[in-house]
Amino acid sequence: MDKSIHISQMADIIEEIVQSGASFEFLPHGISMRPSVADGDTVTLKKACFPLKMFDIALYRRTNGSVVMHRVVGRLGKSYM
Repeated sequence: MDKSIHISQMADIIEEIVQSGASFEFLPHGISMRPSVADGDTVTLKKACFPLKMFDIALYRRTNGSVVMHRVVGRLGKSYM
């Protein structure tokens, strides 16, 4: 039986935990973050220190509510790529 939960289902709770100064660990799935993060790796989320640096990994919520994890590969003005 699969007991996985999509991170978007926990976004509000994760945000509250991280904003309080605590960290949150989870196991991401997918291939987009390879080789830095692979299936089975544990990711620890903590409150961000701005500005983000090249190759930092950020978890954020888009305006449509979806939760996304990306590696920073550049910056254009105030936006990260």
